[in-house]
Amino acid sequence: PLIATIYAKTGGDAAMLPAIDALLATLPAGNREDDKLTVLAMTGVTAMVRRTAEQMDIRGSEWPAEIVGPELAAADITHISNEVPFVEGCETNTDMANLNFCSKPEYLAALRACGVDIIGLTGNHQNDFGADAAYASLEFYEEEGLPVYGGGVNREAAFAPLLLEHNGNRLAFLGANSYGPDMAWATDFYPGSAPFDLAIMSATIRNLKEKDLADIVLPELQYQESYDTTPLMDQRLDFNALVRAGADIVTGVQSHVAQGTEFNDGHLILYGLGNLFFDQMADDNVRQGLIVKHTFYDGRHLSTQLLTTVVEDFGQPRWATPEERAAILQRVFDASYWEYPQN
Repeated sequence: PLIATIYAKTGGDAAMLPAIDALLATLPAGNREDDKLTVLAMTGVTAMVRRTAEQMDIRGSEWPAEIVGPELAAADITHISNEVPFVEGCETNTDMANLNFCSKPEYLAALRACGVDIIGLTGNHQNDFGADAAYASLEFYEEEGLPVYGGGVNREAAFAPLLLEHNGNRLAFLGANSYGPDMAWATDFYPGSAPFDLAIMSATIRNLKEKDLADIVLPELQYQESYDTTPLMDQRLDFNALVRAGADIVTGVQSHVAQGTEFNDGHLILYGLGNLFFDQMADDNVRQGLIVKHTFYDGRHLSTQLLTTVVEDFGQPRWATPEERAAILQRVFDASYWEYPQN
């Protein structure tokens, strides 16, 4: 912070002290106005299924969030990318080959323990249990007062940006799924995630900026999955194209591993955040993830903090140790497209 030191000379005249105290009392304690500040926390893959669901059934629905939840809840706005519909009567299936996903409605308690405010629905499992279950899950979010984007009751709803304002900072969230499969995509008459169309998403971003509807535009993509820390070539091209359209922060929510980052003309790209609540435990890469906390002030993106996590017991992330954090960030930065100081 910018600090200025002020000296007052009394010349030994004690009568001047009250006047000096009165003068100092008129000076602000700092130049930051808290009512212009917003902190946004964003997360990677959440899929409370299989072995994660098994642990939640045993240990309680809030179990995944017991360690990282308080930090997430401390943000002004907390984002969760939930890939799976909440389905009444959902049964826990621990078969790791099972890719037909649902979550029990009571599992929402884990997201509540994170202070969830918004839900990204770009995941490719929203329609795994059919249209009726997808509609019911969307109604469940509405009943719980949780706004969604990147997916919806039809194509129009899925493409629609979510506009939020906090402390004067106007944020626009939008998302899309390029991964598929076709059954996961919303149509004019069917629920699902927004199919990724670069032209449509770019036009939406430009419209938000040109009409001054948002200070900060934050698109997120469920892109092609890769278990490489280095983003795919097409991934990099598309994410950068969104920046050129006017996006301020572009986030990949598809990746089960933490991926590299990039700055483009002062705008931030996060290619993949890794797993938050999911049961992959095969190696360190899928256990290690990122939680990002963006700070906005007076309509500007000031900073982003990368918090590092490690999943334990098939679904509970903990904070990385200093040694683990250094290794995670080293791998992420080595796969990033900017220069950074190295020891």
